[in-house]
Amino acid sequence: MPGSRHNPPRVQQGQAESYAPIMNALSSFLADPWATISAYWQTVPSHVRILVSFLITRTISGIIRRAFAPRADAGPARRAAVVEVTDADAFKTKLEEAKKAKRLTVVDFTASWCGPCKRLKAQMGRAGIEFTEVNIEADPAAAAFVASVNEGNEMVPTLKFSDGSTLTNPPIAEVIAKLGD
Repeated sequence: MPGSRHNPPRVQQGQAESYAPIMNALSSFLADPWATISAYWQTVPSHVRILVSFLITRTISGIIRRAFAPRADAGPARRAAVVEVTDADAFKTKLEEAKKAKRLTVVDFTASWCGPCKRLKAQMGRAGIEFTEVNIEADPAAAAFVASVNEGNEMVPTLKFSDGSTLTNPPIAEVIAKLGD
C-alpha cells in the first residue's frame, strides 16, 4: 500500500525540484535563525509590528504580574488580623479580651457598599494592624454609635480605639501614628 509507514511514497521526477526552495529556506533559517526572523520582521508593515509588539509585551507583563501577585491566602483575614463580629455580645467579648491582654484595639465600623472601607481594611491588613470589623448595616447599635461620633451622620469608615478616641475615614498614616502613640 503506497504511503503507509512500511511503504513510503516515492518522489516523482519533477517533485524533487519543487521542494528545493522550501529546503533552502529551512536550511538558511537553521543556519542563523535570528537573521532570518529579523529579515522577515522588516518586511512586516510597521502598524502590524507595533500591534504585535504591544500584544507580546502585554502577555509577558501579565505572566510576570501573576507570578509575583500576592497569594489569596496571605491576606489579613488569613493571618487572623481581622476579627469580624456580627452582634453586640461578640463585640463586647472581643473588647474585653483585648483589655485583658492590655493591647490597643482598633474597631473598624464599616459597610459592605463602602469603597473607602475596603481600601482602609486592605491597607491595615498589609500594615499588620489587628482590628475588629463591625458592619453598621447588621448592627443598629453600631450605626447609632457611628452617628453619635459623626454629628448625626453614619460616616464610614469610622475607627474606634480602645482608649476611646475615634477617627473617620483616616489615611493609613494617621492610623499608624495613632497606634504609635
